[in-house]
Amino acid sequence: MDKAVTDFPDPLSPTIARVSFSERLKFILLTALKVEDSFANSTLRLFTFKIGSPKLFMNLFLLFFSAVFSSNTFLFIETNDQFISPEDAYTITINSFDDHVLIDLKLHQNVYVYSDKLNYSISPKTKNFEVDTESLLIKDDFFGESEVFIENIIFNVPNLKKGILSLKLSYLGCYNGKYCFPQKSNEIELMFKENRLISKKIL
Repeated sequence: MDKAVTDFPDPLSPTIARVSFSERLKFILLTALKVEDSFANSTLRLFTFKIGSPKLFMNLFLLFFSAVFSSNTFLFIETNDQFISPEDAYTITINSFDDHVLIDLKLHQNVYVYSDKLNYSISPKTKNFEVDTESLLIKDDFFGESEVFIENIIFNVPNLKKGILSLKLSYLGCYNGKYCFPQKSNEIELMFKENRLISKKIL
């Protein structure tokens, strides 16, 4: 696998970026509502008119949303990049061939997965099971210097004569050194009969 060292710009903290909670909350709200900054700022001015203080208004919002948005859900720094949801960051596809099945964990553009946070197990254990991807070394503000997978992660599974094969996955990724997604897990069940895939399920 090809490796290179890449430094993302503007390093902040070695573990968590130094961004105020109010800025983080505003970023989340703007993303969730999918509105332009000008409209959002006008809305904030409208709601803070009677309160008399935008700072007080934001503090009230912080109190209300602090129980909803946990600091452990996402790690991120202030960015103008488009926000990618965890659901859009990864896609799993399954393709069947004569003697094997390819399970493709597709990564959204600029999304990468940490190699030491990708875990998988297959049952029953089978020979010729392979994992194919491309990695490189990066240094980001969340986990420091790390090996990450930057391309789709492909699991090559040989067909069974009959029965069910289960592949369990867990992984953690980030977007372009700007923010990280929560740990994600999937279980994939493949049913075989007469050495051919007859059904598949992604949980």
